[in-house]
Amino acid sequence: MAGGSDPTRSPRGEGRARADTLGEEHLALLEHCRAGPLSVADLAAEADLPLGVVRVLLADLIDLGRVRMTRPVPPAELPDIGLLNHLIDGLRSL
Repeated sequence: MAGGSDPTRSPRGEGRARADTLGEEHLALLEHCRAGPLSVADLAAEADLPLGVVRVLLADLIDLGRVRMTRPVPPAELPDIGLLNHLIDGLRSL
């Protein structure tokens, strides 16, 4: 999450939703994001809000520079599960 420790203030004061107009839902999403990266679906579940609502709220927060969106790691870049299981078996045999 970008910005300072006060979730109601924007470092630039720009975007679709001004920082001084952040609602409870915006602030709740910011609080959930503090723990670390979450998918939009996970964030919607944590906040108990509909997925579409969370997407709109996140767009506001992204415009304000309060959160950053990242893409998931492509499957081709993930470690090979078979190799990891083989490594674990080898370590257990020690």
